Parts: sequence; structure tokens; C-alpha cells
Amino acid sequence: LPDVDYASDSHRPKPPMPENVDDPTEALMSFMSEFENRFGPEHPDFFLGPLQDALKEAFTGPAKNRRPLVIYVHHDHSVFSNIFCSTVLCDDTVVSFIRENCVFWAWDVTFDTNKARLLTQVSQMFGSVAADSFRIYDEKRLPVLYVVSQTGNSLSSLEISAALNAPIGLDEVMGNLFSVVENFQETKQRLTQEETERDTRERVKAEQDAAYQESLRLDREKEEDRVRAEQEAQIQEAIEASKREAEEVEAKEAADKREKEEKAMANHLPDEPDASDPNAYVVGMRLPGGERMMRRFHSSETLQTLVFWMGSRGFLPAEYTLVTSYPRRDLTAVDLSQTLAGAGLGRKELLIVEER
Repeated sequence: LPDVDYASDSHRPKPPMPENVDDPTEALMSFMSEFENRFGPEHPDFFLGPLQDALKEAFTGPAKNRRPLVIYVHHDHSVFSNIFCSTVLCDDTVVSFIRENCVFWAWDVTFDTNKARLLTQVSQMFGSVAADSFRIYDEKRLPVLYVVSQTGNSLSSLEISAALNAPIGLDEVMGNLFSVVENFQETKQRLTQEETERDTRERVKAEQDAAYQESLRLDREKEEDRVRAEQEAQIQEAIEASKREAEEVEAKEAADKREKEEKAMANHLPDEPDASDPNAYVVGMRLPGGERMMRRFHSSETLQTLVFWMGSRGFLPAEYTLVTSYPRRDLTAVDLSQTLAGAGLGRKELLIVEER
């Protein structure tokens, strides 16, 4: 493939990774998206994060779960990039093998700024010697697969076990991957054994420490229990006294508030019209306990007045509704400014007070 000039040719594919990358995760998401646009969705699973996190994913945690790290370095100007990606990296055998046995991380070095970013990450994690092996790559032999393995139990024991430069075929790639993974199995077995022995030593030591601490605890237990019981009794007594006081204050405040609300609603009630008043409505209320109360209201009074009457008798509208018996209507849910006549109430009406 000829060199890609992204600025001059609108028909060229966009670069796999934007220039001057700041966020490695966003850069790798862009790389994976463009990779799938070119080569399809079947590919090794990209680890989306900084190289440091990919190394932790591969080489930390229980030894039995560790895996080699495959680093793919891409360059859009290389004549081998498309061939390598389509015939090797996206081959079902390679994809399946890497998914089952490795962590896969990729980076694009088409732009010099991104190349520098890769070398910085490599230097931080592998040291200057390993960084040199990345720095001296020949652009004409890109892309390249670096296979990283581990010889010890920490990230300081990492080594580059293979560097597979293009042009390279499927069989050679698979052979190298298989060899590295097979060798790493021996390392994993050794690390797992060391980990088991270390866990055993730590468990024995922890058991001994626990036994010693238990003996100290038993020596202190009687005195501590006595002191603790006295303190807890005092604290509990203070808590209960405070709780009782708070409940009394709360109950009094609630009662005072309720009484004020009832009085305020009672103060809003108009005088009861005379029984001989032709515009008088006789309204009854059936209370939740079965009791009934009756009162006369002028036809020009509003539904709000009935709500005031209900509240003045201890049935506050926040807790109770006022409904007609038939057809059933919740009067507290309609326009309370309606008059009794306008609301369609009869001259003799029985309403029901219900708890919300």
C-alpha cells in the first residue's frame, strides 16, 4: 500500500488512532472501531485501557489465571498491514487461540506522536532495554506482534518472549504463540506452587498469631466484659431516656400542630344557617368509626368549607378524603372552589370520610 495522506484524500480511510492521543482508552476504542470497519468484527478481544492496565490484567492476581500479553503494533503506511490483519490476525485459529490463552493489546504508530506515547508506556513498564527493542523496529517490517511473558511473581520480571515482524505467515505466528504459551504454562505451574507454599506459610503464621491474640483476649476478657457491661448499661439508659424525651417532645409538637390545624379550620367555618333558610343544605358525614355528624351549610358555600368542617373534627385532609356515596366522587380531588350547588350536591347529602 502507498503512504496514506489523510489530509489530502477524502476517500482514504480515517487513521486507526487519532494524532496526539491523550486518553489511551478512547484511542483504543477508536482503533478497534476502525479495525472492525476494515476487517470485520471477528478479531482478538482488544484490551481497552493503558498498557499498564493490560499488564496487570495479564500478570497479576492468582498465578493460575495469568496469561501472556500479546502486543500488536500497527502502522498504516506498511505494505503488510492489511494482509497481516486480514489473513493472520483475523484468522479463526489465531483469534480463538489468543482469546483462550492471552491478553491482547494494540497500538497504532502511524503518527510519530503516538509512537512516542507507546515508547513512553513501554519504558515505564519494561525499562529502557525493552524500550530499545520497540524503538529500533523497521517501519517496513511492521506490523509486529510482541509476546510478553513473566519469569517471576511481579511485574518487574516481565520479558519479551517473541517479536513477530511482518512479513510473517499464519503457521509461523501460531507456532510462536503456541511455544510461548506452552513455556509459560511451566512458569505458571512454578508460580502456582510457590504461591501455594507461600499461602501455606502465611496461613500457619496467621493461625499462630491468631492463637496468641486469642490468649491475650481471654486474659483481658473478664475485666473488659465487666467494664463494657457497665458502660453499655449507662449508655443504654441514657439513650432510652433521650429517646423517651424526644418522643414526648415529638408527640407534643404533633398534637399542638394538629390542634392548631383543627382550630384554624374551625375558624374558617361560617355560621350555620337556620333550618328555615330555603338555601340551606343539610350535609351529613359518616366517620371511619361509624359515627355520623350533621350540619347545615348555605348553598353558596364551597367544597373547601366541607373540607374545613371535616378537618375541624380531627379528620385532616392530609390523612382523610371526603367522598360522595353515589356516584362515588372524591371531593378532595376536585376544584374546592366550587359551590355546593355547583358541585352537584343535593340539599340533603351524606358524605363519607375515608382514610387515605
